[in-house]
Amino acid sequence: MNRILSVLLTALWAYASAIACSGTIGRQALEDVPSPPEIIEQTPPIDLAEIGHIASKGRVQDQEYNRLEVVERLIAGGKQSIPFLIGQLESERIVKERVLDYWNKITVGDLAFIILMDFFLDSAWHKSTIAGLAWNEFLEVEKDSHLPAEEQLRAYITKHGRRQIKVKWQNWDEKDRCFKPEP
Repeated sequence: MNRILSVLLTALWAYASAIACSGTIGRQALEDVPSPPEIIEQTPPIDLAEIGHIASKGRVQDQEYNRLEVVERLIAGGKQSIPFLIGQLESERIVKERVLDYWNKITVGDLAFIILMDFFLDSAWHKSTIAGLAWNEFLEVEKDSHLPAEEQLRAYITKHGRRQIKVKWQNWDEKDRCFKPEP
């Protein structure tokens, strides 16, 4: 378990360094990320729809609340899992099982988004490890909104579309040679 956590933290640190535009380290982290065809060859197929029930408390990767084979496989995939998840963000495929409490409907794209957000959420569950990627900030949720998470995500998708979520995660700044989430 400690090895898995160590691999996840190392992968997240490397990816966060790339996003934070940290000179040589960031460029090296990005150069080490294989291209999508390589990811397909290296990673056995992961079907996010097979994730199972996610506990209402904690992050998907918190083993005291969740022991999910799909998440463990993503963690084992390290930083290569990030582009895989980004590639799933536009999926409208409905997940038939009840995955999240209080959600009426969930798609594979929703799951990819939730997993990405959790992977970049600090262990205290308070802030994103990358500026601009906090749930409310990313989804442009009004400060005093009392909408449930599902409705916040649906409102953003209705206004901007799933494509915009993917674009935000893929935003490459050529000048600084790093990923930068849009404000």
